Amino acid sequence: MSTKQIKLQPRSDNQNKNSKIDLETREMIYDRLSFNFSFITKKRQYGLDNLEPKVYKKFVNIMQGLSGQNIVSVLNLQKENGFEFIDSLKHEIVHTDFVSTGRFDKCVKGYCVFRLAKLGRVIGKLHNNMFYVIAVDTQFELYDH
Repeated sequence: MSTKQIKLQPRSDNQNKNSKIDLETREMIYDRLSFNFSFITKKRQYGLDNLEPKVYKKFVNIMQGLSGQNIVSVLNLQKENGFEFIDSLKHEIVHTDFVSTGRFDKCVKGYCVFRLAKLGRVIGKLHNNMFYVIAVDTQFELYDH
């Protein structure tokens, strides 16, 4: 297990007033896969609100299984059970806040995808052990398969 100390600076007057980061230091532990839903696309057809119950259930079950594993183990799984990486998407769907906050550039190049069997694909960005969920593609139209 690797750890990394992050030094967080107090807000200055010219920074975003909505920021609530006031911590001096925080220990980050990079071992198990984690998921972040803060930057799901605004495109309704790829969001969570319109998922059919069976797709939603499959999504949660796969996330639960992946998050119980060490990130190195997940990266070593076959793409049918773990991740596959793609270079680009057919449509621009990335949330603008994800880019403007610098998170997009800190992630691994390309997009990270995991399968919901024949029900769809979950597309995101990976940074260390954090998987940022960007979209759920149930129509298989965001990239060439």
